[in-house]
Amino acid sequence: MASEKEIQQFIGNRIKELREERHLSQEGLEAKSGVKNTAISSYENHKRNIGLYNLGRIARGLGVTIDELYYGSNETAPIRKAGTDVGMKVTNCIFELYKEKVIYGIQQDAMDNTIEFEVGKFYHPLSKFLLTLNQTHGDIESDEPEQQKYIEQAKTMSAYEINHEIKDEEERKKIRQSFPILEGE
Repeated sequence: MASEKEIQQFIGNRIKELREERHLSQEGLEAKSGVKNTAISSYENHKRNIGLYNLGRIARGLGVTIDELYYGSNETAPIRKAGTDVGMKVTNCIFELYKEKVIYGIQQDAMDNTIEFEVGKFYHPLSKFLLTLNQTHGDIESDEPEQQKYIEQAKTMSAYEINHEIKDEEERKKIRQSFPILEGE
């Protein structure tokens, strides 16, 4: 796992590289992203860590995804590698956040306060997935083939359950549309 300083340098270099590819000055990126050019300079010169909010704003200003900034390309980003499989994208995202120790688990009480992430509708599969990761005792980066197989199976099952919930919700919508009287439920 890369150190915080290595990540800071990598992201700063990626911002500068993409900005220059787009023939933007730091002021030009400020105009597109809303992030002050002095902050952009600090990120590019590795003098300051970038938060998720500014990372998102800069990515949008550069016309790329956050994972492209963070991983170097969409092809290597775990979220993008899932293709059109929404369940696997969600699972990969949760796994990466868990691996980086951003999250440890999901609490039901917190679901009502995370509307922008809409984790609530995937509460059960994600809580089971995080419980499985917790049972590995934090050894998610083990080189043991059995451990890696176990984690991949847990990711696959979580993605399957999320996709199943999405499909069920789509079916419920179709039924409601067919019977307008159900719309008020």
